[in-house]
Amino acid sequence: MKNYHLSPSLFNLYIEEGSTENIRHKPDTRALTKQLTGRIRETYWHIFPTHYSLYTNKTPIILNEITENTTNSGFDNEEYDLIIKEGDILGSATSYEGRYYSANPETISRYQILNRLGNGMFGQVFKAKDLSKEREVAIKILKSKGTYFRQGMLEISILSMLNDIYDKDGTKNTVRMLDHFLYCNHLCIVFELLGFV
Repeated sequence: MKNYHLSPSLFNLYIEEGSTENIRHKPDTRALTKQLTGRIRETYWHIFPTHYSLYTNKTPIILNEITENTTNSGFDNEEYDLIIKEGDILGSATSYEGRYYSANPETISRYQILNRLGNGMFGQVFKAKDLSKEREVAIKILKSKGTYFRQGMLEISILSMLNDIYDKDGTKNTVRMLDHFLYCNHLCIVFELLGFV
């Protein structure tokens, strides 16, 4: 059985008051509790990946490659791609980072993964259903590395400028960015679905 380690960010450095001892690690129990219980279904799946889903009573269909070595507390494969199962729900409602790291913090977003559209150097693209607006969208999930995050933020700023300033009405055939959010240290960009029915 594999050992899954919790993120090192759960521990804060502190020095006990009045102590002459070196710095010690003290667990941040709020973050630990949120990580273990906030998404209990995913925690259970990472412990028993071949068991049936609690909700569909089927073996989960994994849409990308799972490697022997994992990163990001077991959420990523060794290529730093998020491990996605068919039916997963992504968005600001289910992310550890919360809604304040999304395009519109006042809106809670939920996208159910339907299937995989493709992958590239920066990440993967999935077809998903927007559960709040009942429409199909494409979600680009970037790898969980700093260089990809910075490149993704540049892409978001350029698309925001194109969509909001140069092509407000959509007549210049610019792809529409609908939303963006953080999910398990991955920058996710939501686009209108093009070319797929």
